[in-house]
Amino acid sequence: MATESLRGEVMSRWKDAGQPRWSVARTLAVAEQVDDALERRELNPGPRFGEARSAGDQFYLKTWIGGCRFVWLDGCAQIRARRTEVPSSARQAAQGVNRRLTDVELRNANSLLDLVRSRIDELAANDQRLRFAYNRKIAKELSYDERGKPVHRIRLKAKKRKAQQELCANDRVPPHPLPEKGAVLDRLEAEGGYTEENTRLLCPTCDARLQAEKGYSD
Repeated sequence: MATESLRGEVMSRWKDAGQPRWSVARTLAVAEQVDDALERRELNPGPRFGEARSAGDQFYLKTWIGGCRFVWLDGCAQIRARRTEVPSSARQAAQGVNRRLTDVELRNANSLLDLVRSRIDELAANDQRLRFAYNRKIAKELSYDERGKPVHRIRLKAKKRKAQQELCANDRVPPHPLPEKGAVLDRLEAEGGYTEENTRLLCPTCDARLQAEKGYSD
């Protein structure tokens, strides 16, 4: 076997086969063959993959295939797991309440998290410093997906300060100025992101009070 990486050996077998256009099912079958071959050699570079096979966790296995970004697959179209419809009660959640995962969606999220951790283990091997670096990089990029990059929020705060004429945006208390430093960029709807339309600038005192009213403070 040319490589001791599960993904790497699947790619090697694909090249040896003449680079055919394998389906997701065929790719998964080859990955399972590779997993068996590695096990016979007493190697286990993808322990979570083997556990998912034993548990019959098809969501994890298909998500693993997608995460490997094999060049012969048609993007994500073949790999999408079966969608579970969200109950109407969840779709009609009250304004200001963040979307919550259903039980099925939570299991899917945990499977995805296991997949990411497994891939980090594969990439880092026994290098703890490398594993730390991968963890930090992925966590940072995911936070940017939700919050935007710091430079974006800094520029947005400056725009909001000017638009609000240096006043706190909490209209439930008498008008009062924002502090020179420490003003809080507050999202009206968390899922709406940091945009001009979905944010306001608050003084720390008003922000803390509003967070406490929502039950978010300690």
